Amino acid sequence: MTKASLLLGLGESADEVRGAMTDLKKAGVDILVLGQYLAPGKKHAPVAEYLAPEKFDSYRKEAEIMGFICLAEPFARGSYKGEEIYRRFKHEKSFA
Repeated sequence: MTKASLLLGLGESADEVRGAMTDLKKAGVDILVLGQYLAPGKKHAPVAEYLAPEKFDSYRKEAEIMGFICLAEPFARGSYKGEEIYRRFKHEKSFA
């Protein structure tokens, strides 16, 4: 089982996100977590865009069509809801 995460909202285009997802799938990644970048302080890169929930849902659907088990929501992180993602992976792989 392999997992990757992308933090969105730094000015990336939808095509760049899709390209990254394609590259990750080609690399054999099973689980994809998409979350909102939140600047931890004033000395860090600013947030360029706060993505709407509908945009996360759209990316999740695209990722699932590509074959990922995907968690996509603003506060999604690899450690947050990790057990949920792991259970989904185990469940889907048991039916593969």
